[in-house]
Amino acid sequence: MMMTRRRLIAISAALAALPVAAQANGRTAHLWTGQAMGARASIRLDHPDAEAIAARVMGEIDRLENLLSLYRPQSALSRLNRE
Repeated sequence: MMMTRRRLIAISAALAALPVAAQANGRTAHLWTGQAMGARASIRLDHPDAEAIAARVMGEIDRLENLLSLYRPQSALSRLNRE
């Protein structure tokens, strides 16, 4: 399907309205921005348990970085490369 200017504007307008729709339902989206695996990352959650889900996700990112990160000197991968 060909992307026309009209289609791009329609899609952009729909995406711009998403946060407004979430607030209309009485919920606000939970947004996290930070570093993950040495890169900028962001996670947006629109769920009643967003805070709890975000905490679990951050724990999993931390666990994976402790294993696989080249940016943490004490990660398993950094130790393997060093030894």
